[in-house]
Amino acid sequence: MSSWQPRKRERVKAKTNGRCAYCGVVLGDKFHVDHIRSIDDHRQSGDGLWDREHNMNASCQDCNLYKSNLSIEAFREKIETAHFRLLKNAGYRAMLRYGAAPPDGPVVFYFETLCHE
Repeated sequence: MSSWQPRKRERVKAKTNGRCAYCGVVLGDKFHVDHIRSIDDHRQSGDGLWDREHNMNASCQDCNLYKSNLSIEAFREKIETAHFRLLKNAGYRAMLRYGAAPPDGPVVFYFETLCHE
């Protein structure tokens, strides 16, 4: 979303109380706006609804870049299975030996914890 839509950006940010929709970190003035359903997916279906606020989440840079053009469920799976991919990395295995524990349980995104009335 371009910088010429500041009111729209702020409304999207307000949907999650100024926090990243995925990890819940407090967002500052600079944040990303993620398309929940990717622009590519919308273009392929021909519906042209990619730039609607209901299809947008405020996001920190890390979450938005990591999610890329994945669906919410594919993003959740990517996070839930990251531990197994990281086990191939010697540094990660060492971190586990030093007491850094892998995540346990299902991934719940911040926006899923919000009550929508």
